[in-house]
Amino acid sequence: MLDSALTDQERRFAAENHRLILAYLARRGLPEEEYYAVAALGYISAVRRYLSRPELHRHAFSTIANQAMRRSVSHAMRTRYGRRHHMETVSLDTGGTDGMPLHAISDKRMEQQLEEVLILHALSAKLPAQQYDLMRLRLAGYSVREIAAEKKLSEKKVRTLLRKTRESYTRLCESP
Repeated sequence: MLDSALTDQERRFAAENHRLILAYLARRGLPEEEYYAVAALGYISAVRRYLSRPELHRHAFSTIANQAMRRSVSHAMRTRYGRRHHMETVSLDTGGTDGMPLHAISDKRMEQQLEEVLILHALSAKLPAQQYDLMRLRLAGYSVREIAAEKKLSEKKVRTLLRKTRESYTRLCESP
């Protein structure tokens, strides 16, 4: 956290580069009302580090700020939602994701469940947290309207983010 108030130099520098916070949130697809304060804490720590450590001046301030905001937002998300990479384990011996023995599940249903788990696993490392969460809800059977209501987003925004998720999945499938 912040130990003391910003100096005049830090305050001026932070104000001159403030647009970096909004640009970071927009690029990551994060809602301002939910993540602005978290990103701003990382940003302020970057301002202090950049101005107090001349060796950092060989890098663009935006690079230092983006790293600090990413750490701050990632920490907040882990605290709020838990680890993003936590996936359900599917055991061939004990059963599918719903606890039924695998031999009792139809081949088509089993393939669909396995495909969903594999998609989630492959995309979890490649997507922003918001897109990952929307995809997880969609795969769980929620409608676009239900997801929009739950996440307080417009249906158009949900459709756009799901389209971007599909594009990421397509790129993932096309890469060697």
